[in-house]
Amino acid sequence: MTWDYTGPDGKPGSVRVAGRYACDNWEVLREWALAGLGVALKSTWDVRRHLEDGSLVPLCPGYTFGTDVAIYAVYPHRPLPAAKTRAFIEFLAESFGPEPYWDKPSRALKPRIKGRAAV
Repeated sequence: MTWDYTGPDGKPGSVRVAGRYACDNWEVLREWALAGLGVALKSTWDVRRHLEDGSLVPLCPGYTFGTDVAIYAVYPHRPLPAAKTRAFIEFLAESFGPEPYWDKPSRALKPRIKGRAAV
């Protein structure tokens, strides 16, 4: 498997990755990474909480992987869309605009206290 990336200098590249585990289920990949079973290529929207609480760490800050994803609002053509349609499109544009809400800095979360096993 090969991961394509763009470096901090804007130059594209690729790296061949291999390992004991492979999966195409995004939830399983996240759980494996949380369990310490390896490295996962994940979207920030899926692991933001884990990055904030420190249970996962970014390995390649400044690098981007994959391609951009677009979201389209599709609705019937009318001279003036309904107010609720316009409001929803504005909400989408604000939430998923140039910088999606999950990539914006958030308020600091209280660290989670992990339970300890009794010995």
